[in-house]
This record gives sequence, structure tokens and C-alpha cells, in this order.
Amino acid sequence: KHEHIHIHGYYSKCLKNSKINNFTEIFNIKITRYFCAKCKKTFSDKYENQYQNYRITQNFKCQILEDFNKNTVFNDLKAKYKLPFSVIKSVLKNHIKQMNLKKIEELRNSSVENLSIDEKKIGDKFYTFFIDFDRNQVIFYCEGKNSETIKNFCDFYGENFIKKIKAVSIDMAKSFNLGVSKYIPNAKIVLDKFHFSRNFFKKYVKKMFENEIKGQKKSIKIMIKKTENKANFKNITKQKVKNLIKFKQKTNICKFLLRKNHKNINENDKKTIDFVSKNSENINKIVEIKYKIDKLLDSKNYEYCKNEWLNL
Repeated sequence: KHEHIHIHGYYSKCLKNSKINNFTEIFNIKITRYFCAKCKKTFSDKYENQYQNYRITQNFKCQILEDFNKNTVFNDLKAKYKLPFSVIKSVLKNHIKQMNLKKIEELRNSSVENLSIDEKKIGDKFYTFFIDFDRNQVIFYCEGKNSETIKNFCDFYGENFIKKIKAVSIDMAKSFNLGVSKYIPNAKIVLDKFHFSRNFFKKYVKKMFENEIKGQKKSIKIMIKKTENKANFKNITKQKVKNLIKFKQKTNICKFLLRKNHKNINENDKKTIDFVSKNSENINKIVEIKYKIDKLLDSKNYEYCKNEWLNL
């Protein structure tokens, strides 16, 4: 067709076509190689039935996938078809990619009403995962943990898909809160119970316990300075130190127990919590508030929760 393109030569290529029992059908194909006078480069005809640049046909690829769907082990596929790992890996990898693309198209055409967003550290990097709450299925993930990840999710699925989302469950991170309100404005933001109770523990409970232990240490130092009788001093300090050690041990256990849901606390746990709360008025108040918050989180009555929260 083109005057500047000439036949440069010929070469043969062997392609595996099918495997029948222990015999392999092989196609010996003659391929023409051409030379371009303008660009000074050579090129050859492409055989449509060939799978990528590997020496197998599309029919041979289908046979490998059929065996793979029958739960055949990776090493058995290599031994049966006498192919290197790279070829079998490429066949399976492309097959899985095509299956994922089909699933993504199905998801784009479907609707997700309740979405859950959470981040996870994998190696040195953070990744944000978007989960269909009703189906319990990951539908998207990307690197990062800021509001840009929500923008990437919205760009990937499009406006029609995003409009159908009614509620989004997130932790108490500001970046997620801003991202959802900006890019998914129709959805209601739902804060999950775990992060709510965890932040309450970090801000109030942990500090209260640390201040209580510091107060116990200060009281011992003051007592040592004021004590004049040495014989009496030894007996009093020993008892005080023992009580302090016991209180420290119980408070460390109590800190862990207050992270639990009130339904999961047993009788032995209640005894340790009662012991710490009796020796400290501040911790007693925190324990009472914690139990009230747990009950509020379990309740589904909005007006009751609102009134009780304001009264805390």
C-alpha cells in the first residue's frame, strides 16, 4: 500500500493452541517483517489470536482459566501446561482485572445508600477505604486520609451515584467531616460509637486518672514533711505506699475496663471499678457519666438522648 514500506524478511513463531490429554497442539506461523524507509525502523504483522507477546493463543489462555476456576493449584498449572510463572501470572492477573472492571460497572449502575469511610495504615502509608455498609463490601480505596480521598471517590463514581447516598459513617476526623459535607452534601454524617467513646476516654478519663495518681504522690510527700515522730512515720508511710501501689494497679485496670461497653463488664470488673470510684470522687463522677453515655449510644429514642445529653 505504501511505497516507502518494503518486505524486510520472514520468521516463524510457534504458538501453543490447546492441550489434549498429554499432547499439546502447536501452530507454526510464518510472519512477515517490514522495513520503513522514512523512519528507518522494522515492524511485523500482528497475529490476532496470539495472547499479548507470549507464545500461546487465546484458546490456550481459556484452557488455563478453566482449570483455574476448578480450584487448580498454581504449581499444578505450571507443571501441566509447561509454562513459566510469568505467563500464568499474567493470564490470571488480567482475568482478575477484567472481573474487577465488570464489578465496578455493576456498582456504578447500582445504588449505595449507606456508606462507611475509614482509614488504615499499610506499611508506611495511610489508605482510605470506602465500604458499602449494607453489603459489607469495599467499593473503593485510595492513598491518603484527607478530604481529597473523598473527592477521588466522587470523581470515580460520578454525580448520579453520589446523589443516592443517604448516610455516611465516619470517625471524628475533621478532614473526613469537611470532605463529606463538601462533596456528598445530600448525605447525613453519622459518627460511629467506637470513636465517640474513645475520644471521651482520651480527653477526660485518662487525664482524670493521671491527676489522681499525682495527687496521691503529693499527699505522701506532704505527709513525710509534716511527720515528726520517726517510729510513727515508718508505719504510716508503709501503709500509705501500699495503698498507693494497690490504687495504681486498680486504676490501670479500671482505665482499660472503662473502654469496654457496659454490657461486657462482669462482676469482677465491677468490683475493681467500685474500689477506685470509692477512693476518688472525681473518678466516681467519670464512671457515672461513662455509664450514661453507653446507655445513650444504645438508645434509639432521639428526644430522650437529646435531653439526657444536655443534662450531663
